[in-house]
Amino acid sequence: MKRWMLAALVMLLTPATLSAKGRTTKIVLTCQGLPGPVTMTDGDALDFRFGPWGGGFLDSTAASSSNRPAGGEICEVDFYVTHGHNMEELAYVLYYTALDGGAGAIYLPGRGEPWYALNTGAMLRTGRDGAWWPATREWSAIVRRALSRAEHAEAAIQERP
Repeated sequence: MKRWMLAALVMLLTPATLSAKGRTTKIVLTCQGLPGPVTMTDGDALDFRFGPWGGGFLDSTAASSSNRPAGGEICEVDFYVTHGHNMEELAYVLYYTALDGGAGAIYLPGRGEPWYALNTGAMLRTGRDGAWWPATREWSAIVRRALSRAEHAEAAIQERP
């Protein structure tokens, strides 16, 4: 009987815990070299595992670097969430750069840098802030698709008479 009650309690509390963290509603990429921000609102990008609390964007099994890896342009990545009050708010910010070979790299702002206070208010990643980390291949593919769609849309606009 006690096992059943514990299982019921866990099932009842889990949705409350997830909703307390908020649901990612959009991710906005502001990238060097692009004319404007790119907003991601598709299901893959907004999956809990890729949000601030899931951390599925970061390959934390690999080594970090204090130096920015040679690669493409840097994108600021803003995660917006809603909580129980349904107001959308900025919850987490990181930086992303595409690298040759598929996966990119992510920079988590460190102590004293812009966005650090916001980020640590949402999620502590002790020992990971202030460094470049490999991005997961899955996250990099989602970002590449969003940027490709934006570039194609921009090209189509420029071709119109």
